Amino acid sequence: MLKLKFVVDEDYVIAHALSWIHNRRRLPFPAWKEFRREFWEKYPKIYYLITGFIEYNIVFCSLRKISLETQTKQMKAVLREIKKDKRVKRLIEETKLYCEKVRKDWERNKRKALKWLSELSGISLPSTTITVLITHPKLRNGVYIGEKIICWGGPEEYPNFNTAGLCHEILHYLTYSRKRSKIMHSIIELLAEEEIRIRLNKKGRYFQYPGRKDLKKIKRFVFPYWKRYLSERKEKNIFELEKKIQENALKKFRPSELIHFV
Repeated sequence: MLKLKFVVDEDYVIAHALSWIHNRRRLPFPAWKEFRREFWEKYPKIYYLITGFIEYNIVFCSLRKISLETQTKQMKAVLREIKKDKRVKRLIEETKLYCEKVRKDWERNKRKALKWLSELSGISLPSTTITVLITHPKLRNGVYIGEKIICWGGPEEYPNFNTAGLCHEILHYLTYSRKRSKIMHSIIELLAEEEIRIRLNKKGRYFQYPGRKDLKKIKRFVFPYWKRYLSERKEKNIFELEKKIQENALKKFRPSELIHFV
């Protein structure tokens, strides 16, 4: 049976909350804004390393002869030190409470959610364990990064949001070879955030919630094919569905519009 293991990795929780790329305009709580400023002023090189500006660290390697290995050791020491700060303690404590809620949500829904996921996708679920790294509930996060690791967190937009979102990321694991395909990504959204959401909540409609902005046009194009796919009695196979849609999508979209660029 496919299982999820929910983990609060404190270093990752801190790094995600500090991230300028992911959370430039979002804060877990107001006091974090001042903490982030203090951290940047005191540890600029470590801030760059943690928050995704690694090109600056490469400059330090080149011009100051400070290796990335040395900077990584310094980062680990700084992370140990800042965990004494009451604002960091609050961040981690709130994340742990949220982690328990996500775990309970999943335990309540997992049997029917995984059953629907397998039936609708046509994919037999492997017996494996996926690690779910939980981040603060106020900071949006949802990504399958490979190596059987999902990163998850953020405000809940509707009932059973966590279960539907985790199904989305599980589908990315199951379809990882298609990770750049916007058609497959749209199918995943329609399956998890639309169909499974509606089934879990026993109410709702398609496109009730926004979804990813970069998928909006493609998802609308895919939708009629998806509805026909659901109504067909034949065995389900989302890979065959993707192939069928791809052939017709190329008549309407440029190839570059159908690919995610990293």
